Amino acid sequence: MYEPEFHELEGKQMTLKQVGEAIEKISGYQLEQPTGQIKRIVAQKPNFESETDTFQATYKLNHLGDFVDVTFTAPKNDRDRINEIQVTIQLITYITRSKLPQA
Repeated sequence: MYEPEFHELEGKQMTLKQVGEAIEKISGYQLEQPTGQIKRIVAQKPNFESETDTFQATYKLNHLGDFVDVTFTAPKNDRDRINEIQVTIQLITYITRSKLPQA
């Protein structure tokens, strides 16, 4: 649905608030929270030498229960400031809960 626009954001560094603003602009819908709900993604085989952690922010749209998942990396030493720093966007996925018309 919004894949080309989301793909342009992947690989860029921005704050989670900026990501939320971009999602609103691309989708045309407002978000419930400007920075989304954040959770850390734990790898099955951790890489202790890596200086970054991987997270997922879920942005809920004020539209029929749809949401956008944003996978991003951030420096391990800035984990407590995740809403303030620039993160690196890895993947953006639009998930719809809307009922589509049947053909």
